[in-house]
Amino acid sequence: MAVKAKQIREIVDIETWLNSEWFLGPEVEAIRPYVKKFIIEYCKSKNKRNFLCTGASRTGKSYGVRILLQRILYEMSCWENFPTIFGLSPSTTPKIYWLSYTMSKAESTGLKGLIKMIDKEIDDKYLEMVKTVPVQQVKKDNIKIVFTPLHGTASVHLADLLKEEGYNVVEVKEQMIPDPFFSTVKSPNPEESTAFEYAINLSKEVNAEVQCKVLCIRKQDT
Repeated sequence: MAVKAKQIREIVDIETWLNSEWFLGPEVEAIRPYVKKFIIEYCKSKNKRNFLCTGASRTGKSYGVRILLQRILYEMSCWENFPTIFGLSPSTTPKIYWLSYTMSKAESTGLKGLIKMIDKEIDDKYLEMVKTVPVQQVKKDNIKIVFTPLHGTASVHLADLLKEEGYNVVEVKEQMIPDPFFSTVKSPNPEESTAFEYAINLSKEVNAEVQCKVLCIRKQDT
């Protein structure tokens, strides 16, 4: 008679689990909202064989993946003969692989052949597509945009694109330079108000000239 998997305890839903000190201890208070969102989306997805977590340096990727691995191990512990769910022998030892690579590390491994750099041709096509997105028409000379990419990738295109479209853009110069250490902010995440400090101060400096001001703050990895 074939051995079948048997659930031996109830699996707590992912939202409850992520907010429970019983499961995660004091770390439950340190999980950032975007990390929780990533974990919840993965746990509710149909494809749980592979996942790829990317983003800027020091934004919690490795921490988030570790919490996710804890969740996977927890779910496995709620079953007897867990491997048989995948048609494997009950004596099979599950293995979970966690790869954490920087670009320099990847280039020194077999992953080098999988790296394809995006060139200007792709950039131009992307920018032309963005320009076709319908937006509400406004009187542009009445708006001054204070823009910061928080040392991230938006410095490459977004400010220039806004200027091409006729907006008055004031850049936070100190944060337009790519910086993996995010030297000018306590936290590089726009979910936290401290990331706005430079942009808010600059908006106050330029506010006297305009009737309407806009803060444009982009996440570093988008």
